[in-house]
Amino acid sequence: MKKNSQNTVIKETKRMAFGVGAMTVIMLIVYAVIGRFTPAVVIGAALGACYAVFNFYMLGRTVAKATSVREQDEQLATMQLRTSYQMRMIGMLVLCIIAFALPFVDGLACVIPMVFPRLWILILQFTGQINDE
Repeated sequence: MKKNSQNTVIKETKRMAFGVGAMTVIMLIVYAVIGRFTPAVVIGAALGACYAVFNFYMLGRTVAKATSVREQDEQLATMQLRTSYQMRMIGMLVLCIIAFALPFVDGLACVIPMVFPRLWILILQFTGQINDE
């Protein structure tokens, strides 16, 4: 992966972390307002938000790597993208299973932040900060 691609991935991951963090705080406030705020909710929210940002980072790294490999071997690049997707989804599934199984983690509070990257991207598109190119 080229240095420029790596810097872009890190920059966009920081922007995603900000959005996911802000939405997670809003989610925690909603939990508090409805009287469901507990330490388990905080742990679940932290786990879900961290995995959401990690998932976005790994996606960015994989796309950057596949883009550089694609010029030489398009089939290898496609395989790398598919494998990365499958591994990230398996990781998400495992985290969700663990979150719902552990008594000190709120499973729903863990799952909700995993949707936040997609919502943050929609917000950025709606406000014109990123384009659909």
